[in-house]
Amino acid sequence: MDYKVLEDWVNINSGSHNLEGLKRMANAITGSIEGLPGRIERITPPSVTALDGGCHQSGDAIRFRFNPDAAIRVLFSGHMDTVFDSEHPFQKLEHLPDGRIHGPGVADMKGGLFIMIESAKRFLGEDRSGALGGEILITADEELGSIGSMELLREAARWNQIGLVFESALPGGELVRCRKGTGTFQLTCHGRAAHTGRDFEQGRNAVAAMAGVVKQCHELNKLLPGVIVNVANFASPGPVNVVPEFAEAWLNIRISDPADTARVKIAIDQILKSVESETDGIGLHLRGGFLRLPKVETGENARLHEIWNLTEGDLGLPLSGKRDTGGSSDGNVFGAEGLPHLDGVGIVGGDIHSDREFAWPDSIRRQVDKTVGFLHRIAADPGFLEMSTNGK
Repeated sequence: MDYKVLEDWVNINSGSHNLEGLKRMANAITGSIEGLPGRIERITPPSVTALDGGCHQSGDAIRFRFNPDAAIRVLFSGHMDTVFDSEHPFQKLEHLPDGRIHGPGVADMKGGLFIMIESAKRFLGEDRSGALGGEILITADEELGSIGSMELLREAARWNQIGLVFESALPGGELVRCRKGTGTFQLTCHGRAAHTGRDFEQGRNAVAAMAGVVKQCHELNKLLPGVIVNVANFASPGPVNVVPEFAEAWLNIRISDPADTARVKIAIDQILKSVESETDGIGLHLRGGFLRLPKVETGENARLHEIWNLTEGDLGLPLSGKRDTGGSSDGNVFGAEGLPHLDGVGIVGGDIHSDREFAWPDSIRRQVDKTVGFLHRIAADPGFLEMSTNGK
């Protein structure tokens, strides 16, 4: 395997908003897939209106379908975007003395893309049965909640019978069992501007009111078990000698139970009504919603994990465990669509979404071996799954 390809990919900035970098990344990935027997497409998702009212255009998605008439179809899912924009100082891959590689997106999830494509190449080169087909789908806006590519993901979940999500394995090599759901919300506060010295009492301070709101929103972390409320991006433009008439803050909320969507909304609405009632002339508004519901383990997912472990045993490798994580992925979408899948079969790494992000390159070959072995097991006996294959 040419690991230099992975280094080249990591050194391409493909932040979710960097359309030029995403185009370069898509070109590089397409070049790696070309030559495989199947049909490759570049799909530009429709533009969407973001919460702040602006228009967002996601980068192109790559879709490659092979053996579409096979008895069973497997979805290979990944994303090329990262959380690091072109101005971030963290831009290049570095080899560390302990054998790790350190770079933006090396674990989340360019290492996973490399494993995905190498696995597909090897399996298609070895398979002679034609019993297994499927789809490689690589999107460019997962870090934004897949806001432009959501319908592509849902379509893929309906077209395939099994999914493999190449997000990074957890630091101990475990696969992901359950994921929290996630939502993004914008809080806005409107008050009344006034001269700080001459007419201070005539003003209604939006910053002061919003400070009370975000403090109480943060306190929900203690009051709602299983819920994470992260308050961020508190801002209020304007000069300091004017009573601020506007303030905003953003919330990223993680939930463990679908019922939490209602609990969280009720709690925040109560906070807003309470703060509004305390200050005449203050208006508070909440916009947004949950893009991904929590992912729970199904019996079918558990059976796929058993088959993964059997494959590891065939290879003489330790058996991978599984555990829960607070991060969400497109696995949440596939779970909501009822697609049986394994999540976290990518490179082993950690410290994602930080400038400490790393991965273990010696895990690449093992993960490829496991993936290819798993695919051969499924191709040899699709009935071995003992599942309804998503009703198809």
